[in-house]
Amino acid sequence: MQSLFKLPEDLFHNQTDINFYIYTNNSSNRNRIVFSHHVLCFLIKGVKEIHHANFHQTITNSQYFLLPSGRTLMTDKINNNEYKSLLLFFSDNFLSQFCLSNTIDFTNKNMATNIEVFKKDNFIRNYENSLLLLKNEILNSEELKKIKLNEILNYILINSKEKMFSFISNCFRQKDKIVFMQVIEKNKYTNLTIKELSFLCNMSISTFKRNFHEIYATTPKKYFIDHKMLKAKKLLMKGKYISDISEELQYQNLSSFSKEFKKYFGVSPKEFTNNITY
Repeated sequence: MQSLFKLPEDLFHNQTDINFYIYTNNSSNRNRIVFSHHVLCFLIKGVKEIHHANFHQTITNSQYFLLPSGRTLMTDKINNNEYKSLLLFFSDNFLSQFCLSNTIDFTNKNMATNIEVFKKDNFIRNYENSLLLLKNEILNSEELKKIKLNEILNYILINSKEKMFSFISNCFRQKDKIVFMQVIEKNKYTNLTIKELSFLCNMSISTFKRNFHEIYATTPKKYFIDHKMLKAKKLLMKGKYISDISEELQYQNLSSFSKEFKKYFGVSPKEFTNNITY
């Protein structure tokens, strides 16, 4: 009987925007898989067969692939009693930020197949080795996961631009969702109200809040406060003046910023700065 897996949820207790997993198997089997995140897979040993609603693809260890989230049938075929692959899972949120940081306009690209397959070269083989050598550090560091994922996606973007555009278009099939995420990401550090953001997204306030929770799994208020406070903390640790941070994050005045910072971290910005050891 085929097993049903939900990935990456079934692999991690604390699911984040990026997850890294080294998958091994010693038997050939076909599984039903529901991917909630997109996945980048490097096949190390064995062969993988992928069945989707509109395509069938066989992947060898001389290839790697990008697959958007969704439902897929996957068969692992072992080689010398072993199957091994490296998996990088990443969310819509991460991919949206990647597109924004690289100024990729993906709203009008034509969609092709649901999978993009690439041939490995020396850079990719060295990249695979780096994942294996740094596996413990990557598993324990969200920042390192982000660095390694950005590294490979930028490499693909430079060397296979059309395939990357096709993949991104397949990931974001709903233009309204793309526009919604662009509005949110570009206004994380502004003081726009929910009413104003709803207007920019051409939605009612109730629809805006519902869509926001579906995509970000939190409330708009908590999301924006989290991002503002974490950025404020980083800027304070870099030695930036409190008044400049308050202005950059568009608080009405220094008092409002200080009050929210203390509520969030338990200390005022000044107290936080005094406790920093350089």
